[in-house]
Amino acid sequence: MCPTSASKRVTSVQNQSQTSFSETTQGHPVPDGHYNEAFDLNKPRRHWQYLLDSIETLGNGELHDRHKKASRILRDDGATYTCLLYTSDAADE
Repeated sequence: MCPTSASKRVTSVQNQSQTSFSETTQGHPVPDGHYNEAFDLNKPRRHWQYLLDSIETLGNGELHDRHKKASRILRDDGATYTCLLYTSDAADE
């Protein structure tokens, strides 16, 4: 995920007042030909439940704080990465 997309997503999640993580992930259909590792019919798969519960326990504010800290650490360490965006058409070439 591109850094700007991640920042927008975290900010968007943070701005959702009292919306649980489970509610945030609801209603995101999986495109044909793709597999959702964490959810099956909008219900968490058993092997993902602990992680999802832990994320929900942290809350949006703490997730936002941790994202900012991780971004700062990467920036301070000089880590860089390239965000490659392509469509499924480009992947077939």
